[in-house]
Amino acid sequence: MNSKFFFAKILSKQFRGYYKEDNYLIAEPEKAFLDLAYLSLNGYAKFDPEEMNLEFLDKNKIRMYLKKFDSPRLAVLIKKVGKLNSR
Repeated sequence: MNSKFFFAKILSKQFRGYYKEDNYLIAEPEKAFLDLAYLSLNGYAKFDPEEMNLEFLDKNKIRMYLKKFDSPRLAVLIKKVGKLNSR
């Protein structure tokens, strides 16, 4: 198996958007998207939305989870991504 895993500690208020499967917590796609964007703000991950298929993401869930991050920088980044998708 050629999978890569990255572990990072997050604040408890951001610990939402996961479901349990076989003793593992798995992030919903919207939560994983925001986690990746958040980690990229400090150089911990590469975030390139042009390489992603964002059409299946639930925008309402993204807005809901985004509020929990309470990060103006993340909100600006996600707003820019929204503009990319509307081209």
